[in-house]
Amino acid sequence: MNRIIFIFFVVFFLSTGNIFSQENTDLIPFRKGEKWGFSNRIKNIVVEPKYDFVWTYAGGLAKVNTGGLILDIGFVSGGKFGFIDETGSEIIPLKYDFAGDFNNGFAIVNIGGKENDFGFIQGGKWGFCDKSGKEIIALKYEAVGEFVDGLAAVKYNGKWGFINTAGIEIIPYKYDVVHNFKEGFSRVNSGAKVGIYGGMTGGVWGICNKEGMEVVPVKYDDAGDFVEGFSLVKSEGKFGFVNKTGKVIIPIIYEDVLEFKEELAFAKINDKYGFINKKGDEIIPFKYDFAGNFSEGLAKIGINGKYGFIDKTGELIIPLKYDDATDYCEGLAGVKMNEKYGFIDKSGNEIISFKYDDVFPFFEGRAEVILNNKFGFIDKSGREIVSVKYDYLTDIYEGCIRAKINSLYFGYVDKNGKEIIPFKYEDAREFNKGIAAVKYNGRWGYIDKKGTEFWEE
Repeated sequence: MNRIIFIFFVVFFLSTGNIFSQENTDLIPFRKGEKWGFSNRIKNIVVEPKYDFVWTYAGGLAKVNTGGLILDIGFVSGGKFGFIDETGSEIIPLKYDFAGDFNNGFAIVNIGGKENDFGFIQGGKWGFCDKSGKEIIALKYEAVGEFVDGLAAVKYNGKWGFINTAGIEIIPYKYDVVHNFKEGFSRVNSGAKVGIYGGMTGGVWGICNKEGMEVVPVKYDDAGDFVEGFSLVKSEGKFGFVNKTGKVIIPIIYEDVLEFKEELAFAKINDKYGFINKKGDEIIPFKYDFAGNFSEGLAKIGINGKYGFIDKTGELIIPLKYDDATDYCEGLAGVKMNEKYGFIDKSGNEIISFKYDDVFPFFEGRAEVILNNKFGFIDKSGREIVSVKYDYLTDIYEGCIRAKINSLYFGYVDKNGKEIIPFKYEDAREFNKGIAAVKYNGRWGYIDKKGTEFWEE
């Protein structure tokens, strides 16, 4: 459970959602001057560019906007929203002040909402439409969330509850904050005050099931999602765990604790860290200044500013001699000594020499590293598979890495570091379904993996 809680409430930012669909399509957003339409993959126009922005197709429909201003790719201020089919016919009229992406056959829509000074859509009435444009759940709510597990959070007369896909109230409108359902349970709050950015203060937390039964009483300062059958709760500054019946399984006595991982959780008492099991038994004594969760059978611990690793019996496997350390991932951990990072194996053998200013854990055989404020990737032998020369790197998406060089321009390299798209763009996004959004000469457009640019000035 994060110590900073991101609550579920709905004040949408401008508009709106993922710029990419969840499926392949042969139609690509095409910009002609300031207007947007769609072309096929050989740049033949299919939907005439006449909109102020378009999103990619999903389920045969694409969201479009007229009258709005593009602030960033996918984020449009003002105008009206609707949906078109693959012939360009307007299936859902451009009459909404907000329209979300279709999710499980439903799209959130709003009429009357206004942008506040922070760029969020507030007010008006909210509801849902289907792919035919029918408003199947009337626009009568003050705010709504997407359907998850057949239920959507809605706000009515100042309070939140849940409705089903027929619009029937399932959980009464009585909460001040709710979260989407996760594995059949929702975190709920009574008494909280919500800020403009979604931050909140006060109130008490609990957990309800899909029938509306409060399985964890709404009385805690915080209550986390169930993980391995346990919810981490906070009361009067202390932490403990309850089960799915709300019974306190592990006493609420700890100064710090996180969810269980590999059957154990680190906990803090009397300003020292140790480890407990799911019965609350002390497995590893409370004697450390720092502790992290177990990963691949080992946990990072610290005393007097030095770090090492222990196993699940508490035996010290890696000595407390490092200035910093990452968790073990794929058999290796990044560690810091004499102001430089390298990697060690689970026996403490130095596998990759200490020469980097920072490192990240291995994932799929590669790790991102930093040297002299430049980024690159290495493999498990320490070979630089992407040269450490870039000002910015992302992970690999569809075989492409978005990178920035000379503090100026973005381009793309492949997983072996070969440049595949020239470094000439002022901004760029990851590839998705074979296309990526890029910014060139101050305007956004799309490219494919061959570097084909889907726009005309």
